[in-house]
Amino acid sequence: MIVFLGYLGVAIWGCVQLREGVQLSKLAGDASYVARFLEQDDRYFSEYDIRVAVVVTEELDYWDPDVQDRVENILAGFEDTAFTYGKNESESWLRDFLAYTDLICSNPLLPPSQQLNSADKTSFIRCLRNRFLERSEFTRYAQDIEFNELGTEIIASRFFVQTKQIDGTIREKNMMLKMRDLASEASVEAIVYHPAFVCYDQYTAILPNTLQNLGIATAAMLVVSLFLMPHPINAVWVTLAIASICTGVLGFMTLWAVNLDSVSMINIIMCIGFSVDFSAHIVYSFVTAEGNSHRLLLCHCGG
Repeated sequence: MIVFLGYLGVAIWGCVQLREGVQLSKLAGDASYVARFLEQDDRYFSEYDIRVAVVVTEELDYWDPDVQDRVENILAGFEDTAFTYGKNESESWLRDFLAYTDLICSNPLLPPSQQLNSADKTSFIRCLRNRFLERSEFTRYAQDIEFNELGTEIIASRFFVQTKQIDGTIREKNMMLKMRDLASEASVEAIVYHPAFVCYDQYTAILPNTLQNLGIATAAMLVVSLFLMPHPINAVWVTLAIASICTGVLGFMTLWAVNLDSVSMINIIMCIGFSVDFSAHIVYSFVTAEGNSHRLLLCHCGG
């Protein structure tokens, strides 16, 4: 009993310290160059983390100064978080375009046809498409602006904000949730995206899904045991044995440096099948054995 209580105490402590998230280097072989690359990339190049795309999906009048201020305020909100750098590390085609127009397109020495009238949508689009995006240093922004078929309206655009070094899956999850909250609170229709969000989404669901699956599987085994066991109390003891084993597996994962991810979740669910197979047979043999001596009953359980 003392040994079991010690085991259970260590298991519960491990459950409290359980780490979540996929370790990509663990998905490759120990001798794989992929594992070495991921480890060295995290060690030497992690000061700057992912660049999150802020995508405005609403058609806006970007030539309107009021709209420009709204977009700037939205982007400033993304830059002013604990997870991101300021505007110097962001990438905004609108900021660069407005700076370009102040220097070039608003030059009074230019012919009137080439000057930018800030209150005119046509001259704004013309300067953007025919001059700004044609320059080699700004051609990359062509990927960030979606025009309509006629090229007369901007129906969507995107900007990038640079995140800081983010240690741990919990902070990665919190960063993604913060970015999404800011997008949902924006005054225009906007979304945020990065390919890594596919992994970060897993962090938000893995623990609830694991607990839900464990609960459903344990409840199902309890119901089945109630039908197959000669006494209802036996089904309860089998269920408690399953809970003890699952707690031990979850807790000792911390000591084994195994994170809770989709792969380990499958193994944890499989623990129920293995544990009930043993405990159900032992309990059933103990109850159906003949005799009054505990020694004889235990010998019967062992075959």
